[in-house]
Amino acid sequence: MSAWLVSKEHVLFMAESGRRLHVDELSTVEQVAGMANLLWKTCLKSIKTRYPDDTQSITKIVPSECTMRKEPMSLKELAQLAKSIRCYQYQSCEFERFYKSKANKFCQTLQGYICNTLPGYDDAHWGGPNGE
Repeated sequence: MSAWLVSKEHVLFMAESGRRLHVDELSTVEQVAGMANLLWKTCLKSIKTRYPDDTQSITKIVPSECTMRKEPMSLKELAQLAKSIRCYQYQSCEFERFYKSKANKFCQTLQGYICNTLPGYDDAHWGGPNGE
């Protein structure tokens, strides 16, 4: 398996999406930038675990780089977020404790928010499609 460092835009999209989906810990621009930094550092840790001689580095994401859009996410954006999360988890899972990391817990939280945001979710039956 090969791994690569996700882009700054990738982690900013994920962190800003968390704020747009009302993830509790992301209400300020500073919190969004902090989450983006945590995501990026976690991915870099994975790369350095997989490739110990890798010399890549990252710069700190500052609050002014966050867009802080206010409108709800469209279905297309939610689909992109779902795929961005899967990509991020694939690229970032190379170190032993990734699945217990704050970055992965954030990914899991976002996935739950995506599911709960889908049209028709609230009207769907609990259990099988016929309520069984």
